[in-house]
Amino acid sequence: AIVRGTLDELSVDRAHLVGASVGNLWALHTARHDPSRVGRIALVGAHPAVEVAVPRFIRLLRSPLGAVIVRAPLSAKALRAQLQAIGHAESLEAGKLAGFFEWRLAFAKHTPSMRHERGMIQAVLGPDGWKSGFIPANEALAAIDTPIRMLLGSNDPTGPIETYRAAIHRLRNAEFEEIQRAGHMPWWDEPEVVGRSV
Repeated sequence: AIVRGTLDELSVDRAHLVGASVGNLWALHTARHDPSRVGRIALVGAHPAVEVAVPRFIRLLRSPLGAVIVRAPLSAKALRAQLQAIGHAESLEAGKLAGFFEWRLAFAKHTPSMRHERGMIQAVLGPDGWKSGFIPANEALAAIDTPIRMLLGSNDPTGPIETYRAAIHRLRNAEFEEIQRAGHMPWWDEPEVVGRSV
């Protein structure tokens, strides 16, 4: 409904979609429920899956403590730890994220992005895990005919790459690409590679 509403508001009948992380599921749900509105889809980074445990930080963000986390100013040390935890340590050490690092720090400090992130997590995550229906069942995935490409960083710690490779093969018209030496947000590490692929 979010994607459909956005397309309606922009007077766009049909669009290609790029999902990232949890956003992959928004794209898949749109392809399933509104296939005429979707051209092609790129899924970038690992998304919630029944075979993968909910990450600790996501559970924490949903909890009452999350309200404090999203209001606390993000320090450079905390951002570095976050980036390392989601698979971007190699790029950090190589200096590949230098300009990006400063931008991301400013973005987190001066926008309501983290409050929006928490709101989204609260909408789709219950106390016992992802809410029913949020992760499409295998039968639902098999019914999607939209052309899809998934790009997953080889250093993405969300879940085993084989889990996602298998999920993509359940789709009728999909392909999988592993982005070497990239983390959860692979375009941060390899923007040109990911850009060309998308």
